[in-house]
Amino acid sequence: GGVLINAGAGSCGASVYLSITPGAIFSNTPSATFELAEDNHGFGGAGLFANAGTLRKTSGTGTSALGFPCNNSGTIEVQTGTLSLSGGGSGSGTLQVLNGATLDFSGGTYTLQAGSLVTGAGTVRCSHPYATVNVNGSWNLTGAHSFAPGPLALCGGAQRHQC
Repeated sequence: GGVLINAGAGSCGASVYLSITPGAIFSNTPSATFELAEDNHGFGGAGLFANAGTLRKTSGTGTSALGFPCNNSGTIEVQTGTLSLSGGGSGSGTLQVLNGATLDFSGGTYTLQAGSLVTGAGTVRCSHPYATVNVNGSWNLTGAHSFAPGPLALCGGAQRHQC
């Protein structure tokens, strides 16, 4: 149950397995940037990725999957390929998906809190029947989005959504 703190610039390359054990936290501080620099297929565990800074998927056309809960009060930016959030979590920060990139809520329950923003020209999807996205913040996508087979709950704060 320890804490790993990134207060600067960190990255994870191709074919790296990162596991966060139960009770452990990977903390990306407000001034920090953590980059998923290639397609990574092995992020898992029951710990927590706490992002208050910037988490970016910067290269690779395949998928990088975060299989542990991800709480975001900073910015998650998907520049290329697919970032899969399969461990659930919550966020009051920004999820930005650039044109040609995909953000996939692929497991667990992810709650976008009041003050959160989902934005961009990329694709957002909920691809697993046991994945749920609760939206209490702003939803301002110009790209494609699909929530089949997973449910999408638009709560009181949602400002814009089109299917």
